[in-house]
Amino acid sequence: MSKNPEYYLKPRQKFKVVLFLILSFLFCQSLSSQSISWQRTYDGPFQWTDISEDICDAGNGNFFIVGTTKRPNSYSSIFLLKIDKFGDTLWTKYIDTATGKALTPSGDGGCVITGLKGNAFTTKIDSNGNTVWFKTYTGNIVFIGYDIINTSDNGYIICGSAYYDSAFVFKVDSVGEIKWQRFYSAGYRKNYRKIIHGIDGGYVIAGYLNNTPTDTTRGLIEKIDSLGNEINEKTFILNGNTGVYD
Repeated sequence: MSKNPEYYLKPRQKFKVVLFLILSFLFCQSLSSQSISWQRTYDGPFQWTDISEDICDAGNGNFFIVGTTKRPNSYSSIFLLKIDKFGDTLWTKYIDTATGKALTPSGDGGCVITGLKGNAFTTKIDSNGNTVWFKTYTGNIVFIGYDIINTSDNGYIICGSAYYDSAFVFKVDSVGEIKWQRFYSAGYRKNYRKIIHGIDGGYVIAGYLNNTPTDTTRGLIEKIDSLGNEINEKTFILNGNTGVYD
């Protein structure tokens, strides 16, 4: 009696099918066994609105978390935490009348924060929560720092918006002094929110722009070289307004 070729499997084929089923079962079991190791909530001192914005490595299994805590009907303060690998708080620091947007490791156990305190700023905090230095970047308009990363010369690159209608990138040294600064505009509004290192020594930036006041908000990916000169940019629209906010 001939076997139906549609259902007949040779021994080696049977082995492959059984092996596939076993691996699939183990994979599904692995997924189903995933669970949260721990979770924590952190309340600011004012028992109002607390928002975390960024997290970075603090060394030795610890982490820095930066965000903003708000007083009812009053000003905001930076809310900086250092936590251990279990999420337990090692120390907390506040910087009044300021908003923390991003931070990056300083390379010596501390961190450098950017955000808004009247204008864009950077501040270095050591491993114990002490302020090492604080720099504010002023001009004819208000700057807001939205992201910061380390550079190979022990300095930092900051990106953000200049009063919401144009974008900027600042290169600063190891103590926050500006080495160079670049400004970038669109027809109406341009805003940088995230910056990473490119593969060729430059940087890739994400954000959004509008060419006119009534223009649909477009997501933006832009490439600049190591001195901040624009190389190219791409915009995109998904459904309705689109933007890269972090």
